[in-house]
Amino acid sequence: MTKDNYELLGFIISKATNGLMVYSSVDGDKGQIDMGEIGDAVVKFKNKREYKVISKGEWLAMPKSSKEATKTANKKDPVLNELEEQNSDLKGEKDESANSLV
Repeated sequence: MTKDNYELLGFIISKATNGLMVYSSVDGDKGQIDMGEIGDAVVKFKNKREYKVISKGEWLAMPKSSKEATKTANKKDPVLNELEEQNSDLKGEKDESANSLV
């Protein structure tokens, strides 16, 4: 999922005396929800009446759009790069040994 799939309603700022979590938007609008922890993001699926609480870290790490998600996925981990190099080296050695048998 990406941030484009959600409407950010706000972040949980406190717990009310009734047990619900209080969230506040950037505009100062407040609401209450029955789940989550202080700091979590409260989001609503776009075009639906379904709400979700996402941890602040997960929300900040979530890509803004599917285009950004694809770009991020294409960045490779240094460990994976090393493994791919070793694999290609081994393939090259295998090809050379096969040619020497002929």
